[in-house]
Amino acid sequence: TSDMLSEKLHWRQLDIKYEESFPQFLNNILIVIEAESPDLASDTAKNIYSKLKSEKKFLKDIYYPKIDPYFRQSSLLFLDLDELQDLSDRLARIQPFLGTLLEDKSLRGLFQMLGKAIDAKEDNESIDINPLLLEIN
Repeated sequence: TSDMLSEKLHWRQLDIKYEESFPQFLNNILIVIEAESPDLASDTAKNIYSKLKSEKKFLKDIYYPKIDPYFRQSSLLFLDLDELQDLSDRLARIQPFLGTLLEDKSLRGLFQMLGKAIDAKEDNESIDINPLLLEIN
């Protein structure tokens, strides 16, 4: 459709220059996935990626940044400052529970930690378990 428009138009000249400068961005398909939950979206994306990766005769390359080892290891570097601050605040709120879970990362450890929090609440200790429960949910 861009061939129907005059190449003399200013924005078309910019577009042509862009295409010449970045040919790797031509003839690409971007897939956007919307789902009821982040986990469902992630599972769907992984399934689509796996299926497309197996169709090598149709596609030159498939790129899924979420599984790229660099992005997985360095993902915090790509958060906005507000998102990073929010993550830091959430981790600080549930920090007392993280130590308990670190000792036993099984369901047993989770339920022991919840039991300790309930016991502390019954002993009138000021432990707010709501942030943890919200994170689990």
